[in-house]
Amino acid sequence: MKKQFSVFILLLLVIALVFSACQMKPKEQEPPVQETLSIADDIQKTSVPSGLRPQDDYYNYINAEWLEQVDLEEEGPRAMRMTELQNKINQQLQEDFEGIVKTGTDDKIGYLADAVTLYRLFTDTEMRNKNGIKALMPYLEQVENVQTMEALQKVYYRLIVTGTPVPFKLEVIADSIDPSKNSLIATTPSTFLPDISYYEEDHPHGQSMLQERSFIIQNLAILAGSDEAAATQMAADALSFDKILSSYMLSSTEQQKMLLDKENYVPFAEFCAYSNAIDFETLISDLAGDTPD
Repeated sequence: MKKQFSVFILLLLVIALVFSACQMKPKEQEPPVQETLSIADDIQKTSVPSGLRPQDDYYNYINAEWLEQVDLEEEGPRAMRMTELQNKINQQLQEDFEGIVKTGTDDKIGYLADAVTLYRLFTDTEMRNKNGIKALMPYLEQVENVQTMEALQKVYYRLIVTGTPVPFKLEVIADSIDPSKNSLIATTPSTFLPDISYYEEDHPHGQSMLQERSFIIQNLAILAGSDEAAATQMAADALSFDKILSSYMLSSTEQQKMLLDKENYVPFAEFCAYSNAIDFETLISDLAGDTPD
């Protein structure tokens, strides 16, 4: 239905353009390339550095004005237009929810009632501190009890469906080669830092982010009942393991190239045969409710 509607709109636009063209007097046409650059220049003429052409440096040609306005140090490890927009949306949502809570108008917001209830729970730090991590203990005990690959196999399904971090990630995405199909993607687990470049020694934010993660791990471990020495060791082990993982990590560009390479797509049976430790066929079939091709 959406496709038909899109085609209908496109036809209307084409008809409108043809009708307009029929009523216009012919005039001398500018060379197509020059016309395109002229339009782009009109859009960006107040912000593009002098002499910069889009074919030479498209990123700075488009983002020159934004780069002059944004404070990269205040933005943190990543500064993007989408991140900036997301932060504004988050701030607006917080103000909206806070206004609803303060005025007590929960009964007038209909489908947002559940979201407001969740917001109340999240912001009730007094109750959270009182309850502690008692509700998390069953999950922590489940992870602690996994000492072998056989034990991992038994609980892997539950770990995945409950959102618990696991040694590998499974995703279903639109096939990059044939969008009419879906592809099952198996990737490495998430690392503490967002991209492989953050692990370079000269990265301006990498080390500070790792130190922050170490601090968080230690405090969470203490809250979970570990003593300070054990918590410190746990944080050190976590960062050490994360560093090993990063050596197998692909950059964002490499990941995109991998998804577009046909050689990386294999039949399901071949993929399952890659491991003798994990029964991928049973695990994935249980998760998907069917056996992939």
